[in-house]
Amino acid sequence: RPPDEIHTNRLRYDQHLASWDSEIARLFDYLETSGVWDNSIVVITSDHGELFERGEVGHMTSLISKPIVWVPLLISLPGQTQRKDIHAFTSSVDVLPTLASLAGAEPPSWSEGRLLPGLGGDEDPDRGIYSMDAKSASSFSAIDGFSISLVKQGHRLVYYKHTNFTGFEFYNLE
Repeated sequence: RPPDEIHTNRLRYDQHLASWDSEIARLFDYLETSGVWDNSIVVITSDHGELFERGEVGHMTSLISKPIVWVPLLISLPGQTQRKDIHAFTSSVDVLPTLASLAGAEPPSWSEGRLLPGLGGDEDPDRGIYSMDAKSASSFSAIDGFSISLVKQGHRLVYYKHTNFTGFEFYNLE
């Protein structure tokens, strides 16, 4: 994309985020002034990252790269007064069992995740983390076009299977 188009899209995106930041601030103010904040677990996350630095806009890419699969996850606990950063590999499937545990409940038997490090779970440097993109696939038939990625032990293996391209990429992340 031309640089001026990328700049305009970034500006629009920044304005959109600023609007959301303002709304989240209003929500947090309400939670604090109403006294709800003191006994609430607040979770903020998203479904994916962004690819502006590669010139991608929207959801049209089939790339499985760090900016798209590293999603934000912020968890605030009752009584928490300081930020604590966790840099371990985790997965979105870890959120459900972690929240169940924090609420004093047993995670559902069908949940596949683990407790998040720092919130009852332990860091596992050998853990494999999978990501998959199959947005063009029908919900009613076999998946025939997809991208899938495995990150493990400092490496990423990506397999692309699409009508116009099939192949592998392998990266040393260190």
